[in-house]
Amino acid sequence: MIDYLWEWAEETGNWAKILVQKVVQKEGHLVEAERDEVYSAFLQGIGLGKKGQETPEITRPAFSASAVDIELVKISDICGVNRLASKQSLEFSKDMTVVYGENGTGKTGYGRVLKNFGYCYDAETKIHPDVNGGCSCKQSALITYKAGGIDQVFTWDGANECIDLAGISFFNNNCVHLSLDGERTLLVSPIGFHLFTVMIKELDELSKLHKAKIATIDTSLSWEDSLHDETEVQKCVSSLNKKTRDKDIDDLALFTVKHEADLKAKKDEIKKVNKELLSKEITDRNQHITELDRLIKVIEGQQTKVSEKSLKEFAENLTSLDMLKSKEQVGLKDVVEEKGVQLYDSPEFIAFIKAADQYITKIGKKNYPSGEEEVCVYCQQKLSDKSSLELLQSYRKLLNDTTQQDIAKVTKNIKIFADIIALFSEENQFNIAVYGIDDDSAAIQPDFLKTYNSAIKELKKVVSRQVAKDVADYKFAVPFDETISTLEAKKEEIEISLANKNETLSNLNEVEAKLQKAINELEDRKTLSENMADVTTALAKFKIKYVLESNSKLFSSRKISDKTTAARNELVADEFQKTFEAELKFFRRSNAPVSMSFKTDKGQSKIVQSISDSYKLNEILSEGEQKAIALAEFLTELQFDKGKSPAVFDDPVTSLDHKIIDEVARRLLKLSKERQVIIFTHSILLLNSIRQLSTSPLYSGVMLNMYEVQMDEKNTGYLERIRAPKEESFNKFKADISNIFNLPAEERDSKRDQLAADGYGLLRSAIEVLVESHVLCGTVRRYQKNVAVTNFEKIKTDKIDEHRENLSIIFSRCCGFIDGHTNPDEIPDKPDLYSLKADFDAVQVIFKAFN
Repeated sequence: MIDYLWEWAEETGNWAKILVQKVVQKEGHLVEAERDEVYSAFLQGIGLGKKGQETPEITRPAFSASAVDIELVKISDICGVNRLASKQSLEFSKDMTVVYGENGTGKTGYGRVLKNFGYCYDAETKIHPDVNGGCSCKQSALITYKAGGIDQVFTWDGANECIDLAGISFFNNNCVHLSLDGERTLLVSPIGFHLFTVMIKELDELSKLHKAKIATIDTSLSWEDSLHDETEVQKCVSSLNKKTRDKDIDDLALFTVKHEADLKAKKDEIKKVNKELLSKEITDRNQHITELDRLIKVIEGQQTKVSEKSLKEFAENLTSLDMLKSKEQVGLKDVVEEKGVQLYDSPEFIAFIKAADQYITKIGKKNYPSGEEEVCVYCQQKLSDKSSLELLQSYRKLLNDTTQQDIAKVTKNIKIFADIIALFSEENQFNIAVYGIDDDSAAIQPDFLKTYNSAIKELKKVVSRQVAKDVADYKFAVPFDETISTLEAKKEEIEISLANKNETLSNLNEVEAKLQKAINELEDRKTLSENMADVTTALAKFKIKYVLESNSKLFSSRKISDKTTAARNELVADEFQKTFEAELKFFRRSNAPVSMSFKTDKGQSKIVQSISDSYKLNEILSEGEQKAIALAEFLTELQFDKGKSPAVFDDPVTSLDHKIIDEVARRLLKLSKERQVIIFTHSILLLNSIRQLSTSPLYSGVMLNMYEVQMDEKNTGYLERIRAPKEESFNKFKADISNIFNLPAEERDSKRDQLAADGYGLLRSAIEVLVESHVLCGTVRRYQKNVAVTNFEKIKTDKIDEHRENLSIIFSRCCGFIDGHTNPDEIPDKPDLYSLKADFDAVQVIFKAFN
């Protein structure tokens, strides 16, 4: 492996050699300080290291795969795992351990604890407590093991991990589908290949460190945002990079006294074309025009209401009124004064005689009074007095005269004209400063308007006196036309100015934009000249950042992946294929058309497999074929494991026929010579096959522990040792029971009950061996496939009739005293050593009868 890694390092640089050296030495990931050391060497290599700091030359490291052999010794004190009973102890042989039992008896519970520590195609491991609530304790177990021959103890609390036990490999039924999937990562990394994975991980960490380094290089300028958009300076500053020339910056950063003067001049100029000011001037001129229109309308209105002609008519009406009034008084005065009529000229009297005349007219006396014979229409008295008659006639004459009507008409005309003139304003003025403002900030009133107001005032004065002579003598001199003309001239002047202002406003945006652009350019040039030190620093940082970014590709893992592929193709692929084919041959499946190849993904080797036209294996093969091929792959990968850790098989022969089961038993026994093998199975065929094969000379050196696991109403996982064939002899059990009675009295008395229970367990096994080997003479055995008919004639049938009842009674008593068996609800008594001694002696007598 080192050849491939070193070849990459020599192509990459001295820092890569340091990285390879450290990874090889640790065979694992680096700490932060070590990565910093490697990265410092990288910076030195690209010219960004500290001056005077030299990186020493690195030599190719040596490598020898370090692996510690792991051997499981015991699992005990299990609590909170499924329904496994507590106080059970599963002791492992250093070679092979088989745990046999029916479904649901607790085998998988023990297996899950081991799977939790190791690795498996089926990576998901979830260990539940007793879901029926039968146990409230926290998950825990005590794992006793040896690491490199040194005793170790690990206390599992349901969550913690043990690095030593991580090498346990585990195979179960779920592994079959996952193993035969179209593409998967190898379960076991070939010796040394884990270094490629570590290297890729370290390159990834160095890449993160490198990106963080780049991110710390701040090339921003704090004043950049103050620059104006699209100025030459702004475009230059925003595009600063490692290629920016000093000359490009120096030209733009030049700011002389002339530039300063130009900037001031343009700022003054832009004030003159101030859009806001111009808009105000336009508004003012529009208001001036409105004000002029108002005055012109007033004066034109007055002009239409008065003229020399109307004044002349007004004077004539005044004269006519005087004449009519004088005519009205002639004749009547003399009559009424003579008759003593009072208040004849009062309105009431006039109304009175008018009413009387209307009455006379109504009664048909048009010429009343017509003679001396007339009577008064009011009192019906005779008008005998001539003067009375004349008075009435005078009244009628006056009332029927038009003088009064004429007076009323002339008076009305006089009033209308007088009222019109009275409404004329003699204080016409500008409410806004059309002609400017005076010292008191009031609008100036021009002289022509004052002259006009004076003329109006004089006109109103003459008219209001209503003297015919004064009006006739008044010389009409109100300057209507002159005033209107002057106002219209002013209006025209303002309209011309307004048009110019509007035209200026329409072009103002362009003019202002040009001025503002020039000002922006000068201001930004000034800003740049004041901050050139920052720019120089930023340019230096850009160059450093460019060097760092251009070397980022050195942390790519692609080349390491290529080296992984090359190493695997040259060192592993052929051997893996040959080993796999040998395993298939062992299981009699060498004719399976399995196509196998490899690929690399981030330093990890993946296996790609298919069958005829790229179909997945699990889509074509039967369950038995799938199981055999999955086992072959698992065993193949185990041979590339750098350490000798236990291999655990949970129901490895499900779906296999009896012939293949024998081959699996043989293969696992062979494997147990290389590494510790642990099997959980419910297959009696596998158990029997292992028992029988273990007696052959080929596997006689294999140390075999076997258990039968059972359950009761509450718990599972009760373990009972199954003796190996070479351990199952009556004399062996006899010796073990005798050892109980040979214990020192003090020790025997301290645990009499437990010793009695243990003794009955041994006695039960002794009876089983007695029946198999001596009563039935080996004709039928529990774990033997065939029936030894040739031994049948050796059976002593007469002795069976003599001893079978007593032997059955003692065997039933043994079963009642053994943990993990279904016992009667009520046990009449507890096991004791005295009873055990009696039963044991009785069984020895029976043994002698058949031996």
